[in-house]
Amino acid sequence: MAVNGISGDSGNFFASMLGSKTTAKSNKSEGIESLYSGTSSVGLGDYAMIQNGAYKKLLNAYYNKKDVEETAEQKAEKINLTTSSADAAGLNQDINKLLEFAVTDGNRENIKASLKAVVDKYNNLIDSTSKVDDVAVLRQALWMTQDTSALASTLSDIGINVGSNNKLTFDESKFDNAQLSSINTAMTGRNSYFGKLADRTAAVNSAATKSITGSSTKSLYRANGDYAKNITGNNVDKTE
Repeated sequence: MAVNGISGDSGNFFASMLGSKTTAKSNKSEGIESLYSGTSSVGLGDYAMIQNGAYKKLLNAYYNKKDVEETAEQKAEKINLTTSSADAAGLNQDINKLLEFAVTDGNRENIKASLKAVVDKYNNLIDSTSKVDDVAVLRQALWMTQDTSALASTLSDIGINVGSNNKLTFDESKFDNAQLSSINTAMTGRNSYFGKLADRTAAVNSAATKSITGSSTKSLYRANGDYAKNITGNNVDKTE
């Protein structure tokens, strides 16, 4: 039997709670008062809200707010990815300019100026990639820092030092006195440090661009900082 216009299981539920069809009207009133006096998880006000659609409105308002919050996060992520992409592209361009120089005493000043620019842009890339959430970008940035750490002694010979935060510093006076053979080792060929760094920065730029366009795979790795914290701190095992 329908109760208050509700049929089926819902009607049976409310019928059982409100009393049988033979119960006196006064008893039904008492049943209603008892039902909605706090002993039930659904109150009369709640039932009225369900009937007039207020619950649906509240739910829609909640999820609309949630969507706005997520959109704000996505906008912030896009800004960080765009910055990382630009930083990687700028660094890659400077590295390729550096690699064009023949390693000679006559080019030492040109190489030094180019190295200063590379070091500055490398540090900018460390900062920008550590802010993104995309695991593909973070992975490439992490591998970049691991390559740098692995060749720290080679870089030290030409005045470039690797800090505990994975950022670089450039000692110009040490570079001025560096052997040409040491500079040549760091710079010459695609398998040299700077040759590999050119490839890494291109990969960072590519990953960031794919993420911006929505073609990369998202991950939750950033939630616990497994990648991000290692870009500017301790490294983890490299796995390609």
